[in-house]
Amino acid sequence: MDTIKIPSGLKDLKGIESFPMGRFCFARYTQKENSIQLPILMEMNVLIFVCRGKKILHTEGNDFCIESGEAIFLSKGYYTLSDIIEFQNDIYQSFLFFFDDSLLIEFINKHRYILEAFKNHYQEDIIFKIQTDKILQSVLEGFAPYFELPKSPNENIILLKFEEIFLHILNNQNQNRAFIGFLRNIIQEFNVDIKKLFEYCNHNFSNVSEMAMFSKMDLASFSRKFKQCFGISPKEWLDEKRFSKAKFLIQFSQRNITQICQECGFSSPAWFIERFKTKYGITPKQYQKSNNLYFVS
Repeated sequence: MDTIKIPSGLKDLKGIESFPMGRFCFARYTQKENSIQLPILMEMNVLIFVCRGKKILHTEGNDFCIESGEAIFLSKGYYTLSDIIEFQNDIYQSFLFFFDDSLLIEFINKHRYILEAFKNHYQEDIIFKIQTDKILQSVLEGFAPYFELPKSPNENIILLKFEEIFLHILNNQNQNRAFIGFLRNIIQEFNVDIKKLFEYCNHNFSNVSEMAMFSKMDLASFSRKFKQCFGISPKEWLDEKRFSKAKFLIQFSQRNITQICQECGFSSPAWFIERFKTKYGITPKQYQKSNNLYFVS
């Protein structure tokens, strides 16, 4: 997996410090002069928190002003930004948190109630301005000490802090709807990389139609795109997941073969036994007797 880095348009600027870490990266940007209308290609989604000064996001239809203590989410894309020093002899400073779509997919699957909330929300803009409160501000400002350390921070700790930011926004009733709309928009755009979507999904699908619905695509388009990404059909991929689960249950549970067949979603025990023997060169019962401690004498 490639390490996420800050956009090429930012990395050469003076006053930028960053920590690239797997699927996310965070940075601090300090500027002593106004920066007017700097075009930037955001290669990843980004949360920008302004500590001092103002940031102006220029769009075709409107300009968004982010004041000190406020934040804004941007999904990946092309933007024009200005950094404004508010008072004479002061500075502009902001924290930037970059993350890829798979991090959001993982977060949504971990907190499954968010998926249910998608059903009752319309799609929102790809720009989401956040009115921070004292708690969220303290969480965001808590990244400052990392820039004074001699080494990079622990990746798992930073990942938990990202999750804390997302959960705090979701818990804010005034911003819950907008953030869910933002996540929904990310999910829909993420369909173009269907391989990552299913690599990070832990949902137990009953059939291929359910997989297509999950990816917000019609069955024919989904099947064609899925095979392009994985090199196998969705049915073959689903069967592979089922066989892996069945093999685990045969080895580590006390269920009989028929029960395992039903739990894993196979159409009939006879079909399962025949395919299992073809795949592994041994029947499920033989594998159970030789590998399961409950059956080994």
